[in-house]
Amino acid sequence: LTFSPADPHALYFSNQFVFRTTDGGNHWEKISPDLTRETPEVPSTLDPATIADSEEKGPRRGVVYTIAPSPLTASDIWCGTDDGLVWRTRDSGKSWTNVTPRELTAWSKVSVLEASHFDADTAYAAVDRHRLDDLRPWIYRTRDGGRSWSRIVEGIPVGDYVNVVREDPARRGLLFAGTETGVF
Repeated sequence: LTFSPADPHALYFSNQFVFRTTDGGNHWEKISPDLTRETPEVPSTLDPATIADSEEKGPRRGVVYTIAPSPLTASDIWCGTDDGLVWRTRDSGKSWTNVTPRELTAWSKVSVLEASHFDADTAYAAVDRHRLDDLRPWIYRTRDGGRSWSRIVEGIPVGDYVNVVREDPARRGLLFAGTETGVF
């Protein structure tokens, strides 16, 4: 659930879809298709009892976990799922483009996306992969609208898996990362 910094009337909510209201929650419009993985593979780190115990039946299990409306343009929205996908719309949800970094697999939780305050084609993604027994820090940056991504984790030790990344709204290039054990 997040407000748009570019449109003070727009509030977004998600499950596997993204919804928007512009009238204080009286009416909601679904602005996306299901953005989760259609058939996520089950990771080798998950035990058979947990797999069998799932209440969720069917192939889709994920949710849109993070919504990042651009502070620069009201129609530009980034979304990330808890099953490892990153999406972007530039037209308020009429069309969506999968801009997922190539390395991300199912069970990679995109915990936070941050649309840049300075450049519409720059965004940051904090990714938590501890469910895959991967405790390395995962922060990505794109500067070309999601066509390519770079990992930017220098200085964050292994074991500090990342929960959040935020860009300073006044000082270009200054980022903050919140990990399981500290702030960088």
